[in-house]
Amino acid sequence: MLVAIAGCTIALPAAMSVPPALAAFAVPPTRPDLMIDLAPALQPPAGRRVFQAERLWELWRAGPEYQFVLHDHVRARQAASLTWADGWPRQAQLGLAAGLTARDVLVDYPLLQLLLMEYLADHGGAVLHACGVVSEGLGLAFAGPPGAGKSTTARLWHAAGAQVLSDDRVALRAGTPPKLLGTPWHS
Repeated sequence: MLVAIAGCTIALPAAMSVPPALAAFAVPPTRPDLMIDLAPALQPPAGRRVFQAERLWELWRAGPEYQFVLHDHVRARQAASLTWADGWPRQAQLGLAAGLTARDVLVDYPLLQLLLMEYLADHGGAVLHACGVVSEGLGLAFAGPPGAGKSTTARLWHAAGAQVLSDDRVALRAGTPPKLLGTPWHS
């Protein structure tokens, strides 16, 4: 299945079950910006760690290759690895720990969000932790940490007739004018 989120077309692994929120972003066959294939095995971290997000995920680099490493702290193990070479379009290899599926790590973990953030960083955009609405042709983003009222803001704008793009994550693309776009990630 192909999905397009904020201008990034992603070819998901063939056998992946897709939740309705992500299926809403399905597009007809086209050349993807990112192809995600299942690797035969989980890959251990390689090279040097260049970033660590608390204990949930890390970014590693070995020469021209990059790797996201996701952790499962409930079971005290590495949950997944995604390896790719720099540049676009990109082909990535997803390795999974036993008992996990592509949906588990791409949708339920933050991996698909990380991939979109990386794409947008290279293509004039960003993912915001924000409620996004369109009212009278204007895109409005209300950013805030968990509990700040983003979902309440979305409900109020929806009741007032605005189009709600998302109550939790939106994408912002540079341009004249800039574009505010919905994502499949809602609270």
